[in-house]
Amino acid sequence: MVSPPSTLFTSSNIDIYSVIIAATTFMILIVVAILLYSYGCLTVESLWQCLACRISRGPRIAVEMIPMRRYRESQSFNSECSVCLTAFEVGEVVRQLPACKHSFHAPCIDMWLRSHSNCPSCRALVLQDLAGYQRAEAMEDTNQQQQRQFMDNMEVSVAIASAL
Repeated sequence: MVSPPSTLFTSSNIDIYSVIIAATTFMILIVVAILLYSYGCLTVESLWQCLACRISRGPRIAVEMIPMRRYRESQSFNSECSVCLTAFEVGEVVRQLPACKHSFHAPCIDMWLRSHSNCPSCRALVLQDLAGYQRAEAMEDTNQQQQRQFMDNMEVSVAIASAL
């Protein structure tokens, strides 16, 4: 005798199972999203903040390479921070941008450069010019070392010549 075909795996049953699995998955995702939103983890602001954090990791490292100095009136072209519009006070920590030499409060320009790549005063590119600035600063250090070594050699030569 031939047994009747099994109704367990017919095509209509497979379609129903697919719909049930898809609907269950969708409902679970909705519940998870509602829970995350209710705890404040899934808001538009937090998503933008997360995205901005990931994007700004590279620039943050580059910004930290800009040297910080204490403000002196004779050392800067500008007397106020154009980000916060507050006058500098002698002794405040400022960053002077290498390309254009504009100075800003360190926290102000750090925040600005997280979302911009140019100087707030003159729009000169900052982070792109930073690599050249670092190379020039390294060359200047090398030149100073060579000059010191030359002067030391000259002093030794003079000392030897005077001893003879």
